[in-house]
Formats: sequence, structure tokens, C-alpha cells
Amino acid sequence: MEAGIYQREIFLAYDSIIQNARNDLVRMAVKHDFDDLVYIDGDEEWRPEWLLRLLAHKVDVVGYPVRKKTDEAELYNVKYPNFDIPVDATTGLLMPESVGTGFLRLSRKALRALWDSSEPYRVLGQEEESRWIFDIRPVNGFLVGEDTLLSSKLRALGFQTYLDASITCAHIGAKKYAGNFAAWLQRAKATHPKEAPLPAGLWVMPSRKRVGMLDRFFKAAAKTGTSTRGVVLVEKNELIENAAEYAKLKVLDGWSIQATEAEGLVAKIHEAEPLYMDEQWVGIVVDDCVPETQQWDRILVAEAMKHGRIVCSNDGSEADAGRVVCGATVMPTALVRAMGGHVFPEGFKHLCVDDVLEAINAETGCVRQRLDVMVRHLHPWITGVVDDTHRETYSKQNGEHAIQVFKEWKNKTMPATVERVKKYLAEAA
Repeated sequence: MEAGIYQREIFLAYDSIIQNARNDLVRMAVKHDFDDLVYIDGDEEWRPEWLLRLLAHKVDVVGYPVRKKTDEAELYNVKYPNFDIPVDATTGLLMPESVGTGFLRLSRKALRALWDSSEPYRVLGQEEESRWIFDIRPVNGFLVGEDTLLSSKLRALGFQTYLDASITCAHIGAKKYAGNFAAWLQRAKATHPKEAPLPAGLWVMPSRKRVGMLDRFFKAAAKTGTSTRGVVLVEKNELIENAAEYAKLKVLDGWSIQATEAEGLVAKIHEAEPLYMDEQWVGIVVDDCVPETQQWDRILVAEAMKHGRIVCSNDGSEADAGRVVCGATVMPTALVRAMGGHVFPEGFKHLCVDDVLEAINAETGCVRQRLDVMVRHLHPWITGVVDDTHRETYSKQNGEHAIQVFKEWKNKTMPATVERVKKYLAEAA
């Protein structure tokens, strides 16, 4: 109160289902339109000023690290694929994959997004409706707690979970488990060799009504150690209509879902140009791809930046035998600018864009393929499973349009594009 902050302490008891208890707290916060909800577990040691510090951070989701109750190793409720957790340049806060709810703050904006995208339910004997925000379930064969899954939901809704590592909460069990997360992290970095940093870039994945395929991609990407950033492009009305389904996705760390005004593969990639054209590379991958090679992304990016050329993976398709443009594709943005400033030329929708790159490559040799890097394209021609997105894309009307646009591009635009690409390659050599 002295700090000008109205606070209301809520202690929930006699609920053996922790997910439901946490969901009830969200319901109360949303009902009373609180600015923030701060979870503080009852078995932690903390100081009142730590709460004020957490509230002062100008982000929507932020927490403190909590030491886990174990003597076998010094562990914390913070998850990230490696020890090089990114630091936000504006706030100085760490940006891990997830932070437990031991001491975690959620803003009104984050609470409302979670509430609106989660399934409603009622507990027997309870009049008010709750939302199934917190959950606990197996993921890739391992039981994942409700706090880790919360970070996944928030990431799918466009919220980054931040970590203030300047404070570490002690955990009270059979004894007090105290620690210093920041010091532990520095020791861990020193004892684990750091991978050479890649040039900055972004994967771009246009998607339409394929939440299941996105889930499959993210699981495969996590399994293969994907470490580069990416964005899934979804038309805004579709994203709103299917918010609950998208919220269930376990989005890979460093990836997000971006709403677009545009429909169609090429139009979405054009709209996303401000996200990647100031980076050093852009990667194109589609939602029915499944990475199989460990660190597939790093291999393709390193190859593209080393040689200054477009680099494509193997996509496992016999139909694409003899073609070099298939699968996941990485382009140096300097080469994109030489091609005219767009990944794919204007006027195209989806079909024939690979023919554009094949035609340019035939004249310039600007494309390399890594057959040893498998990003399998599970296209309906392979799986036999045809959906509405595929039917619309490969409609007779779209096919005729693509052929006409490709012919016009080849006659009018390709010659100048080829000359610019040749000049770029000569200067890059």
C-alpha cells in the first residue's frame, strides 16, 4: 500500500488438484479485472520488496528462478535447450523457454489471452465457470508440469516468458534449498563449450488451417535440436477463429505465431519482409515438412552464409528428383535483394515459385543442395491425405494463374534478375 499498489492476498486451500487451484486464481483475477496476478508458492522463502521489483518490469510475463528440492544436483525451475539463454536488450531480462510458477507474474493482457483461448469447465458444486489454462500431461513420453505447459501456451499466444535472474528464491522442504541462479548459470556456461554463433536470421513458415501439422513440425524440430528462430504466418481471422487450437501448440523456443492481413504463401511472406529483410538470412519452410537430421537448421544456414548462395535440404520426394529447390530453403538476404527485394516475385500465389528459383539457378548456379540434410516433405502426394488447403492451392484456377504468371515473369523480369544475381555472385566470390 505504501508503494501505491492495491494488493489482495488470496490463499486457496483444500484443493488436491493444483491445476484447478491455479485456474481458480486466474478466474478471480479476470473477474475483478486485476492489473497483475502473481503466483507465490507457499513453500518458498522470499522478501516483500521482491514483489515490487517484479511488478516494476515492463513486460507481461516475468518470474524469478526457484531452486529445486534436490541434493543430487543444483537445479532450477528454468528451462532452455542450452545455457546460452538470450538476454532482452531493452529490459536486461533473460528469455528462457519456460519458468515455473513458483514466483511468477502475469499481466492483465496475458491473463485475458489465456482465458479467452482456453476450454471452459465447471467443478461439481461450483457455480462459477473456470477455464482449463493450467494442465499436466505427457509430452514426447515425459510428464510435463502445469507451469512448463503454461509457458508453452503463452508462447503460442505471442507472449515471451522473462526471467529476472538477479534474485533466486529458496525452496523449503525437509530443509531449505537455497541457491544463486545467476552464479550457477555462469559456471555452467564456463564448463560447457559454446557453439559458434550463427549470423542472425529468421525462418518463415506460412500456414493455413494446419494446426496438427504445425504440432508435428515443432515436435520434430525440438527432437532434432533446432536452435534458430522462426515465425509461423497465419491470417488474422483464422488465428482468432481457432485461437484455442493454436494456444495448445507447444511452439518451439525462439518461434512465434504472427497474424497477417494477407492470405496465400507468397503474400504472407511479402507481408513479413519487415521481420527478416534486416537480418542476414531468411529461411522458408512449409507446415507439412518434418525435420529428421540433427541440427538441420544450423547446417543449412552455415552453408548458405559460407557460400553466399541459396541452400536447400533433401525433402525425400522422388517427384523432385533432379531438382535442387525443394525442402527447407535458406537464402542470404543480400541475395534476396539482388533478386529484386523479394524471396519470390510479385504476382505469384503459391505454385511455380520453386520453378522461379530453378530457372534463376539454371542461369547462375546460385543454389546448392544438401542431400545429407533431410527435412522430409509429407506432401499429400506422399501421404495420400488431402485437406482443404491443398485442394484450394492446387485448384485448376490457381494452376492456370501460376503458369501464366510464370511465363510473364520469365519473359519480362527474369533476364534482369539473372544479371543482378550474376553480379552479386561475382562480388561475393
